[in-house]
Amino acid sequence: MGALVWLLIPVAVGVGVGIWCVVVQRDGTPTLGRDMARHERMKEVLERNAVAESDRV
Repeated sequence: MGALVWLLIPVAVGVGVGIWCVVVQRDGTPTLGRDMARHERMKEVLERNAVAESDRV
């Protein structure tokens, strides 16, 4: 019975690590909607900077 307990500990840790890896990878990826909103904001900022630089010249 003691051997089963010693085997259960690494198995439980392995399952926990597997679940942790899935959660970390899933939360780290941005959704398409957020990514597109970031892209639109970046385009607006770059356009404003381009207009401001052309006014200086």
